[in-house]
Amino acid sequence: MTNSLITFAYYLLGWVLLSIVLSWVSAALYPLFSRQLNQCSPQRATNYTFFFSLLPPLAASLSILILASPELAFPLVASHCHNESCAPHTVHIEMSTLLSSSSLALGAAAILVLCISMLWQIRGNHRYERMLQQLSETDTLGYRWFDSQRPIARCIGLFKPQVYFSTGLLRVMTEEQQELVLAQNLVRAARHENLSYWLLKWASIAWPNALKHRIRRDFLQHSACACDISAFKMLADKTNKRDFVKTLESIYAKQYNPKQQPWRERLDIFQHAVDTTSQDKLGGIWTALSMTIKLTAYTTLLVIAAVYLGHPVLEVFSR
Repeated sequence: MTNSLITFAYYLLGWVLLSIVLSWVSAALYPLFSRQLNQCSPQRATNYTFFFSLLPPLAASLSILILASPELAFPLVASHCHNESCAPHTVHIEMSTLLSSSSLALGAAAILVLCISMLWQIRGNHRYERMLQQLSETDTLGYRWFDSQRPIARCIGLFKPQVYFSTGLLRVMTEEQQELVLAQNLVRAARHENLSYWLLKWASIAWPNALKHRIRRDFLQHSACACDISAFKMLADKTNKRDFVKTLESIYAKQYNPKQQPWRERLDIFQHAVDTTSQDKLGGIWTALSMTIKLTAYTTLLVIAAVYLGHPVLEVFSR
């Protein structure tokens, strides 16, 4: 029983080490990857960015499963022997030195801190949601409203997201603006944007700061543009593209500094995406297929490299 627990803990340590190393590799390649997303629709760009952030922990998990199966691992591992035994084997764990014991303790502590931090955030979000539910009332249009002078519209919640409006927002916005903002946030709730962003943040925690902030910012930008497009489709029977863009402009003018106008790029992406969707469906399918093939190939290379290098590295740490 003790040996099994030690083996399990050591594989968890291997998962931590591989996840960190693969995160650094993915972070280094992300600028190249993000440039290719300019050819994709905002919806696909959001999905690809999310999947790219999860590749390191997913590839590390798959690599650990392969390393635990000698028949699968040894076609990818350099031939080597332990004493007179040269047959395929799992990671050889000796735990005979202070370094190996310290490594195991450090890995267990890192995983414990990670799990506690994630659970603590989930608990805090749940308490915040319960408080908002107690202070708000349900509207027939699908959102909850609460009394506040500040103009607030938020999609809140990880697993069961709900849309919240303040009375201050309802007073300062026209009916068209209210419908658009409601549609945007209902789309966010339906797509579980909060949960996806939360997972992306944790998956990229080992990335260098600059690239970490970049992938998070890019995800939110792609997701916001995708929500604009979905909201336009929801309101297609009530508005046209020209009026929709004008309404978006009026909303953004209230939210951002008029001198900076960072939302101009978002409007340009929206208009280009709507035009492209109606004109070049075949091109969009080909771009999506190309990106899927590239991501699959990259994932395969990550797993092969992690298995090839992970086996000897983990055995060194165990001595």
